Amino acid sequence: MPADRSDNKGRKLDRIEVLRAEGSRKARWALLLLLDDHDWGTRERALQALWALGGKEARLAARAGLSDPSECVRSTAAEALADVGLKRDLGPLRHAAVEDPVWIVRASAASALAGLGGRRSAPLLRRLVAGDQHPAVRRYAAVGLADIGDVESVPVLRERLSREQESSALSGILHALYALVGSEYLDAFVALLGDDDYMVRIHAVSGLGELARPMDRPRVAEAIRRLWASDGHPAVRETATAALRALAQADAVGDQ
Repeated sequence: MPADRSDNKGRKLDRIEVLRAEGSRKARWALLLLLDDHDWGTRERALQALWALGGKEARLAARAGLSDPSECVRSTAAEALADVGLKRDLGPLRHAAVEDPVWIVRASAASALAGLGGRRSAPLLRRLVAGDQHPAVRRYAAVGLADIGDVESVPVLRERLSREQESSALSGILHALYALVGSEYLDAFVALLGDDDYMVRIHAVSGLGELARPMDRPRVAEAIRRLWASDGHPAVRETATAALRALAQADAVGDQ
């Protein structure tokens, strides 16, 4: 990128931070205008600033962002709608979850649907678990079903588990089945701590730390301690530390 263009982008990003800090109605409308900038990074930062500020301008920005040419902006827009959206925004999110050509947008939209739509989003999330072509989308949809407590999705999750080949998706499906059914899926869930993909290990250890049932906590804690001692990836060890802290806190609360 030529130096003058880089400097210009830097000035725009600095201005976005100033506008976010100001937070006035005028500043918010100035941020909305930046959503038409030719540079996708500037558009995304403006959207993030509006998201942080909240309010109707944030919702307008997120709705508009779902149609942005950049998949990064569309993904951020879907995430923002989970936080600032209204029930009337479920339609555009459903469309993004099914029709967007880029998996990261579909995954973000699936996660947002669970947060914003709750149980009314369950049928579409089940459909994504059963049939989306990308494992990350299947993972986010499965975790979403767990988050909303959709026990009716168990047959769909079991069927997908029987033919799932991707460990990334397995981490979400087993997360959901352990959350919704119980300890019969603990062995398979814990086994993911040894997966070759460090992101799968992160997802598994995070889920186990969050979901472990009282009777399972000693075994889960021991498995996570072994992971912490043997895993060379710093992000995995950091997540394992947080999971052990969550388990200890859950035990402390249970003892009170």
